[in-house]
Amino acid sequence: MALASIIIISYNEGQWLRKTVESFLAAKTKIPFQIIVVDDGSTDQSTAFLNSSRYKNIDLIKLKRSGITKAKNIGASQAKGEVLLFSDAHILVEDFWLDRMLEDLKEKTILSPLVASLLEPHRVGMGLTLNEELLPCWRSYKTNVVEKVPMLPGGFMLIKKSDFDVLGGYDEDLKIWGYDDCEFSLRALLFGFNLLVTPKTKVFHLFRSGQTYKGYNENVLFNLGWLACLHFKTQRILKVLTKINRFPRAFTITEKLAKEQKLWQLREKYLKIRVYDDDWYFSTFGIDF
Repeated sequence: MALASIIIISYNEGQWLRKTVESFLAAKTKIPFQIIVVDDGSTDQSTAFLNSSRYKNIDLIKLKRSGITKAKNIGASQAKGEVLLFSDAHILVEDFWLDRMLEDLKEKTILSPLVASLLEPHRVGMGLTLNEELLPCWRSYKTNVVEKVPMLPGGFMLIKKSDFDVLGGYDEDLKIWGYDDCEFSLRALLFGFNLLVTPKTKVFHLFRSGQTYKGYNENVLFNLGWLACLHFKTQRILKVLTKINRFPRAFTITEKLAKEQKLWQLREKYLKIRVYDDDWYFSTFGIDF
């Protein structure tokens, strides 16, 4: 039976990291798994509990503040499992969540469960999409069948390690946080992967006020511009840069993007190997941009 590696990314999560780890340990499953905690430069001593002998089988990786993409890649590089589960550090899971998800995990597939709000459990999301401002937003849960979606939440996402390696992992040129899930999801789709949400299980996620998908900062704007320059046709790139230029200090962002030689080399590489283009993406998922 395949080993699963659960990779929890944590930054100043307080007691929530412990609650998340305990939830994974307590949930019933027939699947063997390891837990890797990647502490991305926390200053709140939230990983101190892992020093207890109770958690001796949990691997802890401590980094200087590096950002979500590097933290995930480092966690994946240390994983022993054939499948990888990337998780936020404020998640609670159901019994047999892993067993049920693995039933729907195929080759060239990335999978997420339903995601319910921990504080408002009646609010349940089934993957993500993009709105007219290109901000990620949750899709409503409307069907009990596995559904293809335009974007998966990186806060709880299952993928075969071999497929993760084929995709090249997360893009570490993205800044600390923002559009990392979107870029990875978009790249996977354009490379011919499927993004699926299974309703066979759900996880409970703590949504903090003002934290998730609420707006822009300089890092988020840079990451949006990077994503567009990597994957969009010229007209859409210009539309995104026009959007970015509405914000203070936008000129420094667009200037950096224009001078990023690696960005444009990577774009040429992706254009040659992708299966679909951005017109296909926006048309397939009914996103108007």
